Amino acid sequence: MSYSLRSLFFLALCFFVISAEAETRDSTQKATTVDTLKNLSLYAVKPNTYFAYDKASLWKYTKQTPSDFNQFFKKNVSLYGVGAMFLGTAAIVAVDQPIVDAAQRFGHYIGLEGTANFVDVSPVKKLPLQFPTDLPSALYFIGDGITLGCVMGCFATYGAVKKDSRALHTSLQICEGLAIVTVFTQGLKHITGRQTPFRRDLDPDRVDGGKWRWFPNQKDYANLVPEYDAFPSGHEAAIMVTLTVIAENYPEYHWIRPVGYSLMTVLGFQMLNNGVHWASDYPLSIAFSYMLGKFLVQRNHKTITSPELIGLKSPTWKEKLDLKPVMLVDDHSPVLGLGISYKL
Repeated sequence: MSYSLRSLFFLALCFFVISAEAETRDSTQKATTVDTLKNLSLYAVKPNTYFAYDKASLWKYTKQTPSDFNQFFKKNVSLYGVGAMFLGTAAIVAVDQPIVDAAQRFGHYIGLEGTANFVDVSPVKKLPLQFPTDLPSALYFIGDGITLGCVMGCFATYGAVKKDSRALHTSLQICEGLAIVTVFTQGLKHITGRQTPFRRDLDPDRVDGGKWRWFPNQKDYANLVPEYDAFPSGHEAAIMVTLTVIAENYPEYHWIRPVGYSLMTVLGFQMLNNGVHWASDYPLSIAFSYMLGKFLVQRNHKTITSPELIGLKSPTWKEKLDLKPVMLVDDHSPVLGLGISYKL
């Protein structure tokens, strides 16, 4: 047998063996999946639709975070998307200065000054733990890591006490999401080096929209962070991934998104008002974190429509709290508003 024929025979044999092994592995995986489904916890999210969760594991989420980061970019980042985001951000950059100026004038008009007053309550001097002392600072605090960490802790505590797998997975997904968006936003901040609005106002050589110092000296960055860390917004990214994870895990609660998006809007305005961010710092953060939140939830639960086929007991679906638009009519004219309904 010639060398070329032996090579072809060997390749064909390898292909056959690999195919057979893959088929065996697939059949084993199917059997394991069906068996695993019987150990899942089911939660009714709408009629005849259930979310199924396995036992939550901190170690599992810790191990999969690097892989999730890689898989997320492979599945969600494209040249078209990057191009569209670049053009959209550039369009807002062109009008950043008048937007910030208008926001600060409006804030002054309604008596909401651009202050950032915090008190350090940490018993350890080198580990500051700051809390706001006035309303403007409290609005900025909405997207702070402490606030979102408390939200995560509430889900973790409830899940541990009630043995609720969905709540535990939600807390771990928030934790993973915050870790990933921190790496993403901090990486870009250290690359773009964009000046914040309030630092721009103090600069004798100020330019509209602030200066961009690409790849700044990292020592200079560490010594005067606000001079370089405007783009993108870490606060909007953090609150968006947290909100998306919660809303995607609890789709039966329709009020989560309206309330969450309202808080994001207030936070976004206040960061313009106190000179921490430009409007163009938001789109990339929001889009990235929204897609990331959906990715993390989809990766860590199963949607089941016929649980009885695999021997699982179907929980009862019951929507409790809901927000709906309402119209009230009096003797003069109709009035539009939001109504809250609660089913016992």
